[in-house]
Order: sequence, then structure tokens, then C-alpha cells
Amino acid sequence: MLRLNQPAPDFKQSAYQKGVKGDFKEVSLKDFKGKWVILFFYPRDFTFVCPTELGDLADHYDTFKAMGVEIYSVSTDTQFTHKAWHDTSETIGKIGSTGYAKLIEERRIIPNIAHALAVFRAKKLPVAFVNVGYRADYADTISRSARLKHLMDMNAIVLGTWATEFPEAIKPLPTEITFTKRGVNPFFNTALLSWLQRQGVDAVALTGTHTHMVVDSAARHADDAGLFVNVLEDCCASPDPELHRIEIEKILPLFATVTTSEALLRTL
Repeated sequence: MLRLNQPAPDFKQSAYQKGVKGDFKEVSLKDFKGKWVILFFYPRDFTFVCPTELGDLADHYDTFKAMGVEIYSVSTDTQFTHKAWHDTSETIGKIGSTGYAKLIEERRIIPNIAHALAVFRAKKLPVAFVNVGYRADYADTISRSARLKHLMDMNAIVLGTWATEFPEAIKPLPTEITFTKRGVNPFFNTALLSWLQRQGVDAVALTGTHTHMVVDSAARHADDAGLFVNVLEDCCASPDPELHRIEIEKILPLFATVTTSEALLRTL
């Protein structure tokens, strides 16, 4: 029997996860070594009490992900029963599709970026990635904003956690460069601009989240640096769709050409 503070034993099991290819995947605890994982155990699918707790976890999933925590729910049922319950229960159906994650999924942000990325790679165009992350003690922070204090209170966006990694579909290749920033602007205190200049780049295509913060600050800086700026609207998102709309329609056109990935790719 496991006791408090004992290491959890490794396991390998088939699981249901909405959004992955084929809906099913193999999971193993060793894949998350060194990371935070919540294993939520419950008796059976299609019961009346368990959906309450599972629904609460789904409602707060984005917050856990921002803290670098992954959640797995475990019962005695098969992965096929899990899928059936997910497909027929409104509460369980929220799992894997909540908040910002749901919005990104519905707008196909990651597949759109993956498609654009594949074309850029095929044409051997320079590609750069930017993530954000901090030391566990946040000694490398610069900003004193309430936004950063909120992240620190949640122990969020610490380097080496899931929140600082790229989704599998758009991960950098070993030959591609990644810049790690400590704030909103991907150009501030990074070598991104110098790298672009060394590559002879005079035009950029921006993707990512959040449109109203990160993409906005990147577009302004790139424009000030004399670059032609393209913002791929279908490859950007904000937690509040209204903020995204205002940026795309009112603000970003002052610094950039706002277009779609397909429209830009046709010009390459």
C-alpha cells in the first residue's frame, strides 16, 4: 500500500484524451519525471458524484497548466468507456475543452501554425521560436507588475515545466533556434533582433498568444526596428475574444499587415 510522501510506482496504460490523434494514447508516469502531476482516482464512469469533482478540475485546468501541472483521472474503466462517458455527459465533456484551451482548439490555432511552419520549413525560410520562463525562485524577473505577481503566487511559468514548452505539433526542430524571454516583448533582452538581422530577414510573420499583449508588443518592436510585419490572424488568440478582435481590427493594422496564414503562404 502506498503511503504519504512515497514515490508513486510507474505505470503504462492506454488512455482517452480528446484532441489527440485517434482519441487514444499511451501514458506512462515516467514521462512526467521531475514534473508535477495530479492523479485523480474515482470509482467508475457513469456515476453521479464523480462528475462533480471532475467538472471542477476541468474548470480550473487552465490554471493548473499555467503552473506546469498535468492532471490524469483514473478509474477501473477502459479507455473506450471513458470516451463514451465524455461524449454523452455535458459535465465530463468539458474535460480537455475548457477556457482558453477550448478557444484555441475551436479556432484551430495550433494546426494553423503547424501548417504555416511546415511551408516555411519546406521553403527553407528562417524560423525562430520564443518561449517565456523563469527560475523557480523568480530571481530573473524584471517586471514589477501585478500580472507577474499573480504568476509568482501560482508558481507558474517556471522553466522546465509544461507551461514553458511548445505543443508537440509545433515543437522546434533540433536545428531551429529558441529564445527565452522574461517578459511580454519577445525582442526585449533577447538576441532575437540580432539573429533576424544576421539571417538577412527584412519581413516577419508573427503567430502566438496573447494577441493583445505578446503579438502586439512584438509587432510594435519589429515595426520600430524597420521590419515589414505580418500578423497571421488565424494563428493568434487571446483569452478574451473581444480583446483579440480589437487588436486585429483597430490596433495591429497601425504596425502590421493583418492577414491569414493561407493568404501569406500563397505569396511565398
